[in-house]
Amino acid sequence: MTISPATSHKSLTEKTVLLLRDHSIAVLALYFIVQMVLRTALGAPANLDEAEQLAIADRFAFGYGPHPPLYQWLQTAAFGILGVNFFAIALIKNALLFGTWVMLVLLGRKLTGSNLLAAVGSFGLLFSANFSWESQIDHTHTVSNTFMVVATTFAMFTLLERPTRLVYAALAVCIGLGLVAKYNYALFLLTIIMAFAFDRDGRKVVANPAFLLALLGGLAIAAPHYLYILDNPVAGAAKLGNLGMNRFGFIETRLHGLREWAIAAFGVHAVWLAVIVLGWLDQRKSPRPLVDELPVERAHARKLFLRLWAMLLVVFLALVLIGGTTSFRDHWLQPEAVFFPLAAAIHFARYLDATAFRRLAVAAALLLVLVPVMVAANKRLFSGAQRDAAMPDPAALAKSFPAVASGDMPIVIGETQQRNWYAAGHLRYWLQIPVPQYSGPMPSKPYLVVYQSDSPVEPEAVAIAFFRPTDPQAKQAQPWFAKISGR
Repeated sequence: MTISPATSHKSLTEKTVLLLRDHSIAVLALYFIVQMVLRTALGAPANLDEAEQLAIADRFAFGYGPHPPLYQWLQTAAFGILGVNFFAIALIKNALLFGTWVMLVLLGRKLTGSNLLAAVGSFGLLFSANFSWESQIDHTHTVSNTFMVVATTFAMFTLLERPTRLVYAALAVCIGLGLVAKYNYALFLLTIIMAFAFDRDGRKVVANPAFLLALLGGLAIAAPHYLYILDNPVAGAAKLGNLGMNRFGFIETRLHGLREWAIAAFGVHAVWLAVIVLGWLDQRKSPRPLVDELPVERAHARKLFLRLWAMLLVVFLALVLIGGTTSFRDHWLQPEAVFFPLAAAIHFARYLDATAFRRLAVAAALLLVLVPVMVAANKRLFSGAQRDAAMPDPAALAKSFPAVASGDMPIVIGETQQRNWYAAGHLRYWLQIPVPQYSGPMPSKPYLVVYQSDSPVEPEAVAIAFFRPTDPQAKQAQPWFAKISGR
């Protein structure tokens, strides 16, 4: 591709284009380091998913309630090495995000042979709030799932070129970890297997006996978690409840689900659809293609990739029309949406001329600066005000219950209500002691229990009190209990 500078020297816009094109990975590394440093510096309060990690990522287990365990495993390892702090939280999240975006760069280069289109496919995620915003301020399990989706896809397309045992072994690890990252990974896995099975060259990958071994190896990695689900069916059913399956009549359920899917799909893809339309209008005025002809020898792989993206979109639509889900959330589309900028760049390259890419590069550069600032502002200005009721006062707690601070009086989570995670997570952060989920018969010694207040005055307040309110020591909790519960 040739981008002619407006003057004899390189303009700032031209330098931005060249930076994003030729140094994509370095720019991404700097961006996510900045995000990590900012999150560490801001510290408490934690958001919901962070608080959940603080509360329950204290041990390795095959299951942690309704969520698959991969993110908890990674977070538990980070806490064990670095301590229970926000640096450990920021490190895991931003390492996964960095890995996802870098693999998109590498996948784009593999499919197109163009650094420029690869940069579009990766930095294009900045234009989706799910990837640039939500992934930083809230998501955890979705982040690990997106990483495994991209890693699996990269491994599969590598097998088209080099069907080696090492790559098949890497694929087995990707499949196993993907299945314990998030449950909709299974839909992605089924889709990519079908896409390759229906393709002339892709069929050679999945028909190879090594692929069956990789699939079996992945299932073996994931098996302990799914055995845990069989032993704890309530935990597995909790996520199915989020789908809102068949809540109305047959037709009404499908129409309601289709509306939810359409809203989610539009929200995820809207900006890129606008980019494509504007690029097409510019190209009609002055046709200057973004890149020269793409490598012919990679044309079949590009068609397979575009088919995979389209199939993923259809599979999630089928979840609505066939499965009858009525509650479709935009981040459920991330296994498909993560590939949309690259798919758009490949399919509509002839419409994205040099002028259009300059605009994209400038907008991306602005977002690389603005998003961290906005994330920090959100954390500092809004998160604290929203969660003050869930922030235990560590000094008051230690004063009222010295046995808690010393570790002689454990804390447990009475119910796994979302708002309880705020209190439980901050307790673990401030006191640096485990806050396990309550299960089984209560022990005889006093326990401090985190639970959701049922006060009609403050229905959303988070309260902490003794499990045995008749215990004489429980009276010491009343002033602090009143402070945080609003009573």
